[in-house]
Amino acid sequence: MSQTTIFELLGITGISIGVVAYVPQVVHLAREHSSAGVSGRAWAMWLTSSLLIGALALHRHDPVFIGLQASSLTSTAVIVLLTHRYRGMVCETHAHLRTGASDRDGVPGATRSSVND
Repeated sequence: MSQTTIFELLGITGISIGVVAYVPQVVHLAREHSSAGVSGRAWAMWLTSSLLIGALALHRHDPVFIGLQASSLTSTAVIVLLTHRYRGMVCETHAHLRTGASDRDGVPGATRSSVND
């Protein structure tokens, strides 16, 4: 096995770990319909970054680099879309955090039951 093959396999393993790292965020957004604690702006910046770095990967014709950016772009796009879709909605797990904030600010936090689906 050549050194290039070893490093490509390491890169593919890294991509796999990266994909798995996105799963909890995507599952929580999709299952709980809650965007509490998720910064839509930060994820939009990651999406923009993935697009720009993906252009470089395509320019270099590097399959591992392209795979990394494709997985990041896909995962980030899903998170941005779900964050926008469930904007202002809070699951029961995060509701207690909003309750504390509403007590201090005098503004009640939005929950799934108070937002029209």
